[in-house]
Amino acid sequence: MNFAAHLIRMRLNRPGRSRAQSGATAVEFALVGPLFIFMICIAFDLGLLLFTQSVLNNAARDASRLIQTNQGGGSSAFSTALCNDVTGLIPCASLQYYVQSAASFGAMSAGVLTDAGGNLKNAGTYSAGAPGSDVVVQVAYNRPTIVPWIIPYLNGADAKISKDFNLLVATIAFQNEP
Repeated sequence: MNFAAHLIRMRLNRPGRSRAQSGATAVEFALVGPLFIFMICIAFDLGLLLFTQSVLNNAARDASRLIQTNQGGGSSAFSTALCNDVTGLIPCASLQYYVQSAASFGAMSAGVLTDAGGNLKNAGTYSAGAPGSDVVVQVAYNRPTIVPWIIPYLNGADAKISKDFNLLVATIAFQNEP
């Protein structure tokens, strides 16, 4: 008989061994398990949020390039370019955009202005400007969340969006090519 097996048998057959600990693991998991699962959901939701923001940034940059190089055929070409870049992740009907132009950047505002529903106030406005003018493009998406209880911690206590959405905004500023 080997020594390790003898020690295990002695430990199991100990007369003072208590059977009161048989459910301790289940009780510990019942206390810690929900918190662990909640943290996994938060990590997954934040990862998906960052990925969605990255896709939105790339789509806004690519669509803005059409305006910058004077290839844009108006708002329909711009929105088509946006939709083509976000297909599969963001529904095209949920995208909002605001394109403003002026002679200088000082005459425009890059601040995100939202209404009570969390939508861009000037959504759908498209003013690409002339060659050489300064342009600010904002593309927004109200992303539904998996864990709505964490939104006030992500957006601040004075978040102006509904409790089930994160407002993601991509802002691009550039000067049109002459």
